Amino acid sequence: MSFLFSNKHLSHIASIYIISIICGFPISAFWSVMIGIDSMGSYIYRVLCILLLAYLFFLGILQKKFTKLPRYTLPILIFSFIIYVRVMVDVLVRGIKFYEQEDSFFILFFIHNTISAVFIFCFLLESIDFSFLGKWLFISLLISNLQLLYYVINEFGFSPAIFQTRIVVNKSDETEGFILNPITFALVGQQLTAISIGHLLFNKDLKVKKYLYYISFVIGFILLLLGGSRGPILNMILVISFFLFVKNFKAKSLKNLLKYLATTTIIIAALIIFIGNETLENIEAFRRVITTIDNINNTDNEERVFEYSAAWSQFLQSPLIGDQFVNNFDSYHAHNIFLEVLMATGLIGAFFFFFFIRDYFKALYKVLFVDIPPSILSVYALSITIFLLGLTSGTLYLNLDLWLSLLAVIGYSKSYQQNSFPLT
Repeated sequence: MSFLFSNKHLSHIASIYIISIICGFPISAFWSVMIGIDSMGSYIYRVLCILLLAYLFFLGILQKKFTKLPRYTLPILIFSFIIYVRVMVDVLVRGIKFYEQEDSFFILFFIHNTISAVFIFCFLLESIDFSFLGKWLFISLLISNLQLLYYVINEFGFSPAIFQTRIVVNKSDETEGFILNPITFALVGQQLTAISIGHLLFNKDLKVKKYLYYISFVIGFILLLLGGSRGPILNMILVISFFLFVKNFKAKSLKNLLKYLATTTIIIAALIIFIGNETLENIEAFRRVITTIDNINNTDNEERVFEYSAAWSQFLQSPLIGDQFVNNFDSYHAHNIFLEVLMATGLIGAFFFFFFIRDYFKALYKVLFVDIPPSILSVYALSITIFLLGLTSGTLYLNLDLWLSLLAVIGYSKSYQQNSFPLT
C-alpha cells in the first residue's frame, strides 16, 4: 500500500498520463474499430484520461506537491489563465462558436486539455521519471504504428496503390465519417521515425537493439507516407537535420557535417532522377508537397493562408488583448500557435507565452553542450515534432500533447535546480 503513495508511483503515473495523451488516442481508436464501438471508444479514452489525471491530482495532494511552484512555470500558468478567460468570455458571453462543436463539449474539453492538466503538471514536473517516460514513449509509439499498419494491410492489402491516397480509419459500421484522420497516421509515423533516428545517432550501446531501431524507422516512415500530410514530412526532415547538426557539433567536425549534407543531397537527387516526377506524384504525400510548391510559385492561396491572414488581421484590430479565440474566416483555429496567441490574447498574452517558448528553445540549445541519454532524447524528439506541427496545424486549446511535451523538455532541462515559489 505504501508504494501507491510513493514518489516513484506518482512519477510513473505522471509519465503514463503523458504517454496516454501522446500515444493513447490512435491505440484506442484502433481497438474501437476492431471491437465495433467506434466513437464510443473515443469517449471511453477521454474519460479514462480524466480519471487518470484526477488520480494524479490526488497523489499530488497526498504527497504535498502543490505547496511549491517552480518559478519557470509561472508564465505558462498565467498565460493558460488568460486564454481560459478568453474562451469563457467568447463562448458564454459573446456566443462565439468553435467551428461546429457544441459549447459544452468545447468548454469541457478545453478545461481538461489546458487548464487542469497544465496546472497539475506545472507542480509535478520535478517528480517525473524522464527515463521511464522516454522508454515507454518509444514502446507505445511502436505499438501504435504496428496496430495502424496492421489495419491498413488488413483493410487494403499492401501494394504501391495504398500510397496513392490518404489513409483513414473508418467507422466499423461503414457510416459516414472516420475515427482517425490522415494527419494522425502521419504524425505517429513521424514521431516513431524521429525517435528511431535519435537512437541510431546517439545510442552508443545499441548492439542487437540497432536492428530494432532500423525496423522501427522503416515502420514509422511507411506510416508517415500513408498519412500523406505535407507538414509531418517536412518536419521530419527538420528533425533529422537538427539531430545531424547536434551529432556533428558535439564531434566538432565540420567535415562530417558537410559529408552528411552532401550525401543526403546526392541521395535525394538520385532518387528524384531515378524514380521520376510522375512516380513521385503518384505517392500522395509527395504529390501534396509538389502541389504546395506549385501553388506558392503560382501565388495560389490555400484555405490555410486565408486563416493565417484572418488571424493576423484580427490581431491588428485589437493588438493589446486580442480579438477572439477563433478566426472570423471559418470560425476555426488559426493553424499556427503564434498567430493564435496574438489573435486570441494580443500582446499581453504573447508576453507570457514568449517566456514559455524561450525556455523551450533554451532547452533545445543546451542539447549541443549536454549529453542527454537517448531515452530522454526521445522526449525531446517528440516535442520538436509536436511543436513544428503546431506551426501549421495545431491549436492551443485541443492539443494537450503540445503543452505537456514542451513542459517536459523544459522541466528536464532545468535539472531540478530551480527555485520555487512557496504557496503555504
